[in-house]
Amino acid sequence: MRGGNSGRTSKFDAKRLTHEKEKLLLRKLMEFPQTVRNAARYLKPNYIASYAHELATTFNDFYESVPVLKGGSVHKGHEPIRAARLALVRATTITLRNTLGLLGIEAPKKM
Repeated sequence: MRGGNSGRTSKFDAKRLTHEKEKLLLRKLMEFPQTVRNAARYLKPNYIASYAHELATTFNDFYESVPVLKGGSVHKGHEPIRAARLALVRATTITLRNTLGLLGIEAPKKM
């Protein structure tokens, strides 16, 4: 995962992502390559639009249920969980930006 604007890879332990909403988001992210292949194969850009909506919805559910920033700052030793959750957020940002880019839509810099 890339961290911030540094361009360096940050290390995190994906095994720390045990909450069901984290797992659902990871699974949705893993669908991206196959969704793009299917959209190209069948000439169906709506597959990508549907995926973008599903990813945004899955991320919203995750973000409402899982304390991303507080996860590692409240208790000593929870920093690996926070790092993993932040990496998951970053991966979602990148995937959503790429998805929208395929549709010719420029993603906002901030929300």
